[in-house]
Amino acid sequence: MDKDRLVQLFNAEKLAEIIVRKDKEIERFKERDKDLEYVGKVFINGKYYLFYIREENEDWISKT
Repeated sequence: MDKDRLVQLFNAEKLAEIIVRKDKEIERFKERDKDLEYVGKVFINGKYYLFYIREENEDWISKT
C-alpha cells in the first residue's frame, strides 16, 4: 500500500493508536523471550520448527 492511500485511510490519531498498540506488543514479546536460548531447528514436512530452552526458576514460574 502506498503512502497516499494510507493517509486517506488513517488519520493521525488512528495511526498513533496503532503504533502504541504495536509498541506494547513488541515489549511483551521481548519480555517473554528474554531468557530463551536458541537450540536449533529441524525441517519436517516443509516447515521449520525452532527449538528454544529456558532454565526454570522461581521468578519465571511465578510470572506465568
